[in-house]
Amino acid sequence: MPVLDVPTVYHQSRAAISAAVLLGAVATTACQPNSYATIGSPVAGAHYAAGDSIWFQGEVNSDHPLGIAVEGDWRWTSDLDGELGDRALFRRSDLSTGEHLITLRVRNSDGLVLRDQARIFIEARR
Repeated sequence: MPVLDVPTVYHQSRAAISAAVLLGAVATTACQPNSYATIGSPVAGAHYAAGDSIWFQGEVNSDHPLGIAVEGDWRWTSDLDGELGDRALFRRSDLSTGEHLITLRVRNSDGLVLRDQARIFIEARR
């Protein structure tokens, strides 16, 4: 009877499990080609005066339930001001004057990342 090499079997099993997990993640992403994130507010091209209260509202559409509203990792950023928020809905009134590229990035627990961007303008008060 052959002698079983336990460390080799253990490492081969871990490799097989890791490969299965990776293929599952790829399959999950591939099965969700119609998934997308949308910035509902602020609307692309919108102009605001400095100090205006601006609502940030994001949505996710998917053929498969993602559980993003509760379990997702929401990240809103501005190329001028950096991190803005970490929820689907919030408001800010402290954006710097200038042109902002707002980015919404949503990641679910399976690692699927969805993005949207909108350019807005904050003008100095007169």
